[in-house]
Amino acid sequence: MGPPIRHHSGSHPDHLSEEVRQISDPVLKMLHIIHKIIFISQLPPTLTPNPRRKVIERFKRALFSPQSTIVNLKSELKKVVAGSKELIDINLGVGEACYLLRQASREETALQTTGEKPANTGFDPNDTDIGITYEQMQNFIESVLVESGYYDMSPNARHKTIPLGPIPNSPQRTGGRRMLSYEA
Repeated sequence: MGPPIRHHSGSHPDHLSEEVRQISDPVLKMLHIIHKIIFISQLPPTLTPNPRRKVIERFKRALFSPQSTIVNLKSELKKVVAGSKELIDINLGVGEACYLLRQASREETALQTTGEKPANTGFDPNDTDIGITYEQMQNFIESVLVESGYYDMSPNARHKTIPLGPIPNSPQRTGGRRMLSYEA
């Protein structure tokens, strides 16, 4: 490769083109995780129970609970983005919540190894290995997004909104009232 190319533009200092690199914005990564979590929470219900979605929904509720602060939200999202191996504290007690975590973990493991969901094994009250890491939450989020077709949509289709109705192009007379025209 030849010598680095120097760029000079008027009053701006010289810089080497090899020194310019892509900047990774951590805030953008956290916003992307929030977007994914909210997308999942707005999906229509499935015909069969989906414990991964329920765990993600509980995580979302914990993130945005009245007791949560902005600092806490940032800290939790940073851990999800980094795939931390720490356990998430989403105030889960015994019973259904523990069962959901176990089922979601089993389902995720089965999906990664066999590509199929496991049969529902039921709740085992003696199962003490309960907890979910930020890394597992990240995997749950991604697997639900793949299942829902999130990555099959084009970026442009994901950001379009459906119009509320036809917008008339010219003023019309209707029953003595004049309708306004709005340009699209």
